[in-house]
Amino acid sequence: MNITISVPEETIKEMVKRLDEVKRKPKSVIKAAVNNTSKKAQSLLAQKASKVYAGKVAQKGSVISASEIQKASAETLSAIIKFRSPVHEIKEFHVSSLSLSKTSYKKNGKRGGRKIKGNVLKGSSKPLDAFVVQFKNGHISVVSRVPGSKMKSNPKKEKIRKLLSPSYPVMIKNEKVYGETSDEIASILSEQVAKVMDKVLGGK
Repeated sequence: MNITISVPEETIKEMVKRLDEVKRKPKSVIKAAVNNTSKKAQSLLAQKASKVYAGKVAQKGSVISASEIQKASAETLSAIIKFRSPVHEIKEFHVSSLSLSKTSYKKNGKRGGRKIKGNVLKGSSKPLDAFVVQFKNGHISVVSRVPGSKMKSNPKKEKIRKLLSPSYPVMIKNEKVYGETSDEIASILSEQVAKVMDKVLGGK
């Protein structure tokens, strides 16, 4: 997900008018306000995601490390905050156990043994129709059976698939993250515009 930070046209017109009075170039002032805002917005979004999502993958530092800022310049007066990552596995958020599951079956043919709980959002842990396996390469995953499918190596068993969860772009796009911070980001931009203008105009 890309989030663009830019000053509204009406605000730019007002800035240009005031800066012309003191013979200052508006582009450098706009650039400073936008870049200051983008850094604060990046931190704010990561902090919000850490409050909404569970696990180490959602910690503020982890979210920030998966993002970068394309800064504004004199030629391009907008900054872009880019969040990148593949989809995560649910184990990167929270599961009750990553101990390898022992295969056992009930009389009705359903898999028995300890139930695993997991959650992506904080406070939403629930039982998963899943179990833990270790692949030949040593990778451990929480997986579930694919109904109606057959394994090539053992046609009597259904195929397995990893339980996947949101990537960072999807996490940030969540209404509880970007949706609840967009107004605050706009306020930060207004504050930064006022701050750099005051500095340039000498407090006028």
